[in-house]
Amino acid sequence: MPYAAVVAPAHNDHHGRGPVHSRSVLVRHPDGPTTSVVARLFDDRAIAHLQIRSVGGAVNDTPAAATACAHRFQNFSLNAAVRGGREEQADGLRDGLGEGL
Repeated sequence: MPYAAVVAPAHNDHHGRGPVHSRSVLVRHPDGPTTSVVARLFDDRAIAHLQIRSVGGAVNDTPAAATACAHRFQNFSLNAAVRGGREEQADGLRDGLGEGL
């Protein structure tokens, strides 16, 4: 395949957006209630991708009073890629977790 066929020409009309949105939430642990909410969102095809990251390391090594996030007690960050038109449904990621936040 020639290079010109791979790279789009500069005069192409690009709007800089796609159909996917995101939702993020901090949780204490990816426990039973958390995984149930996530599984439901996958089953309902509201989210296309989920990333779970530990927020440990330097974040937890810094005294809480020395940060702008002194109120933070959660240990994990969940980031979901939401399918277009499913934003309200994906808001359940936060709403359904309740005490897990």
